[in-house]
Amino acid sequence: MTVKYLNSYKISSIRHQKEITDLSDHLPIYQITKYSDIDRRTINNDNLIKKRIVTPHTLGLFNDKLKNCNWDDSVYANNNDVNVCYNEFVNKFTTLFNETCPIKKCHVKKTSGSKPWMSSTLINCCKKKNLLYKQFINNNCTATEKRYKNYKNKLTALLRSCEKTYYSNLLDINKHDIKKTWMIINGLMNKNKNSSRLPSEFVNNNLIVTGDSNIANSFNDFFVNVGPNLAKKVNKPKSNIKFTDYMKTTINESIFLGPVTEEEILETVNRCKNKLSNDYIDVNMCLVKNVIRHIAQPLMHIFNVSFNTGNFPDCMKVAKVIPLYKAGDKQCFSNYRPVSLLPQFFKIHE
Repeated sequence: MTVKYLNSYKISSIRHQKEITDLSDHLPIYQITKYSDIDRRTINNDNLIKKRIVTPHTLGLFNDKLKNCNWDDSVYANNNDVNVCYNEFVNKFTTLFNETCPIKKCHVKKTSGSKPWMSSTLINCCKKKNLLYKQFINNNCTATEKRYKNYKNKLTALLRSCEKTYYSNLLDINKHDIKKTWMIINGLMNKNKNSSRLPSEFVNNNLIVTGDSNIANSFNDFFVNVGPNLAKKVNKPKSNIKFTDYMKTTINESIFLGPVTEEEILETVNRCKNKLSNDYIDVNMCLVKNVIRHIAQPLMHIFNVSFNTGNFPDCMKVAKVIPLYKAGDKQCFSNYRPVSLLPQFFKIHE
């Protein structure tokens, strides 16, 4: 049974409408139910997600605020402590970012379900097939049935041929990109759908772990301790040989680091790939490329202070860790591997 929730003013018109479709061997059965405003709000809230509003307009406002931002009292005021410089920079950057590109609740748009190989001609053919089916239902005779079935069989063969041609061309275009090739194959096998969605509960030492915060902490404990736990199982060598015994004499004057320039930062950022993966402050490389001309100077000062003092900013060591499912039971922490998304400004510094 298919249940449809409809507004009350539509009920009277739909009751007298005859629904005809060839999706199954029998006509669909409908149940029309009235629901209150509270139920309507509940249904609508299920499609709400939190999304950062990043549009050409908001990016333009963000660029204007960064262009007019004064870094003298915060970033440039300190030449000895790189942590103070970088923390002041990140605080100002994220504050302006949240003001101009805020996070809001948005409705998830329902996809139409159309296939990429469906052209306007094929869509019209499907409409004609449905028209022939209605004629067959209304005039139940051998002639209309034969006309409908012949057209349906030819259309089915045509749809399969178009689908095969579409994916053959798509695989041929991406034959040198193994990542995109596997994405296409997994899409055909329906492995991409909900693959990244984590279960609502996990099992750890025969205890059920629920709640986003508890699951995140349990993942963190597992990933932090998995290395030391494996190291304990490795037998230590009996000899007293140290790793320094294999190292040659160090050369103190083997490298020279010159001061970082603004042009060097712009060139480095332009060479980075256009990735949309966000770090822990919700910034990706595409965003950095869009605003780099207004933040190159404060970054240049931070990098030079880092090189001059020999210290690396602590906040650049913070990574956003995402658990990716490997295989086996989805409720077991050991069946996930961690992927660390490093800060975008760390990549530039590196």
